[in-house]
Amino acid sequence: MGHIYIDTGRTLTKKRPDDVVIEPSFTQLYRGAFRVIAQINGACAKNLLIWAIGRMDGWNRIILNKARRMDFIGDCIAAGGKKYSDSSVKNAILEILASGAIVSTSDDGRRESAYMVNPYFFWKTKNQRDRAEAIRAYINKLKENEGN
Repeated sequence: MGHIYIDTGRTLTKKRPDDVVIEPSFTQLYRGAFRVIAQINGACAKNLLIWAIGRMDGWNRIILNKARRMDFIGDCIAAGGKKYSDSSVKNAILEILASGAIVSTSDDGRRESAYMVNPYFFWKTKNQRDRAEAIRAYINKLKENEGN
């Protein structure tokens, strides 16, 4: 019996028909995430947020430097979506920052492309203690960035 990978359309044959193919890079989406996503108006910004959630590390960190922005643009083209310019992606980052879906983790402006996806709404691992710690870190970064 074949199982279809939804993202690629490829099939994988298993010996037992009850085997289930599970994507290992699971991300949890918590209640209230819609409220944050609904604040984002631009299609590029919404696509970028979803893309970033899928590529963040286990502590919800993501680097959005020029190379990663070009990866996003390439992935959008490959998915049959609209081609975005780098300036559109930079504006999308600002829109996502304003919504509270991400926060900058740059130290003194040395690395402008380091961000953390809000762990209150999106979380990559199963460890809830780490999630609580990440939420505290996110709140501290918000407080630090208020002065800038």
